[in-house]
Amino acid sequence: MMSKILCGMPGYYEQYGVSADQPLYLMMNLETSCSMRCPKCALPGRARCGVGRALDLSERQRLLGLAAQAGFKALVIIGAGEPSENFPLMQRIVGKASELGLDTILFSTAAKLDAEQAEFYATHRTTLIVSLDSMDPVNYCLLTGNGNLTKTLANIVLLRKAYAAHQDDDSVLRLGINTTVVRQNVHELADIKRFASDDMLFVANAPIRRGKFAPENIWRLYIGSDEDYEALVRLTAQASDTGSHSSTFRGVCGYFSRGVALDVDGTILSCGYASETAGTLGQSQDLIQSQDLLELNRSVQSRFRSFCRQTGRVPSCPLRDPEVEEFIRNMRG
Repeated sequence: MMSKILCGMPGYYEQYGVSADQPLYLMMNLETSCSMRCPKCALPGRARCGVGRALDLSERQRLLGLAAQAGFKALVIIGAGEPSENFPLMQRIVGKASELGLDTILFSTAAKLDAEQAEFYATHRTTLIVSLDSMDPVNYCLLTGNGNLTKTLANIVLLRKAYAAHQDDDSVLRLGINTTVVRQNVHELADIKRFASDDMLFVANAPIRRGKFAPENIWRLYIGSDEDYEALVRLTAQASDTGSHSSTFRGVCGYFSRGVALDVDGTILSCGYASETAGTLGQSQDLIQSQDLLELNRSVQSRFRSFCRQTGRVPSCPLRDPEVEEFIRNMRG
């Protein structure tokens, strides 16, 4: 059992009296770039054909306001690029969320992070989860395409220093390490977890077969057989401080089950990675009142429950389920 909890997890909010059924998360894909070439990248916000013009700042601010009015607790940013390479945009979006009383959960490689960025996030209600797939420089470069491990580790030092200076409660963490487990790094999990130490939550994740990982040859190279994948899933559950994903609630990813997701252009998705669900859930302009966000979450979860009844399973991440195409059909109505 964890003695510490990551700020932004469902359990974190429940200890302050938030209902177990209340939606918590507004997930936004942003129009960000990334210079890394990670073969595992699921390409959120970039895998969909016909993506329209990115939402402007005023529309994003309006949606954040609706989320705050609806009782949502956090903005979640998973992509579509690298936050540390797009800091001016992060300042505007994260700054507005903080102003509205929302936490931000930000996933980053920390590749281009500097002291200014670290200080900004530490003082603007941000839980920052750093992708770290290896402690070996050669392996890290392989798994990121071109990453510099020495630089990334130095940037994590900057984060630790900034966050330690603003730590109010030693039992609550606001930094995490996220490792995508593949054949090439499974032997390093213990080392990465030791590096996370006591001030960063360690999360181990199985890969998602989409984006760059979709082609059969790439999947087999990094994962192997179906049996190998199942073994990786079991190992991630054993290694992860959460026993699963960073936000798991009642066995299901909380960002999905207790949130609303928007693609770069405002298209509503079942989650930020599920580009195939575009087209049937609407657009951001359909969200007029805070109640619309709550009803949207209920609609998506009703379709998910239908999928679970059909398959006889409740997957922690439906996009990782063997019958993901059936899930997509349910989301499309």
